[in-house]
Amino acid sequence: MGTMHSIKNNFATNLFEYLELDIVNGPWLAGSMARKLFTNEEPGHSDWDIWVKNKDQENRVTERLNHLRSCRIVFETDNAVTYHHQEFGHPQPTTFSFDVVAVDDKSEVVDTDIHTIQIIKRTHYNTAIDIINNFDFTVCQVATDDGKNFIFGDNTKHDIEHKILRNAQVEPRTDGVIARIIKYIVYGFKPDEDLMGFTRKNSHLINWHEAMDDYESM
Repeated sequence: MGTMHSIKNNFATNLFEYLELDIVNGPWLAGSMARKLFTNEEPGHSDWDIWVKNKDQENRVTERLNHLRSCRIVFETDNAVTYHHQEFGHPQPTTFSFDVVAVDDKSEVVDTDIHTIQIIKRTHYNTAIDIINNFDFTVCQVATDDGKNFIFGDNTKHDIEHKILRNAQVEPRTDGVIARIIKYIVYGFKPDEDLMGFTRKNSHLINWHEAMDDYESM
């Protein structure tokens, strides 16, 4: 486990508390957004991917989001349910409100960023370690429940610090991997020799038009 210096993002703090994330028992935030919180990066357009332990947790998390007037479902499949949260609050960060329902009528309400929250449904995991061990790149193997305590893969902190893009699986996946490699190159990561060798070897299998469409939609 590791510790981040501080949370700069009010939305993160409120989301963790509202969904009652728990690093031991779940639910968890895991993946790119957890990495960005660890490194104190701006969230950008990354999704807030919430992973759950079982169907009961999935139902509890989705029910809580469904109760927010500032949150709406924009897409749902067997794999995940995707929400857009339109952040509302006062001009002063100290009086920030997670939900528009809680905003004082006498206060000035301002629209800010739209956050994309995904509740992952396709697979349930018993632990945060089980989740991150299923991720493709080592730099994505990060999970947290509060933006302060983190769980990492074996090489994750080293690769994040040295901006190395390394495959975490025995054999890289071909589906969508090129678009993800491009995304992380844009983030400033350099693919290692094994990942570049795999890309060259399998380039004939890649639909480059789809890969670029995927990249442009990120």
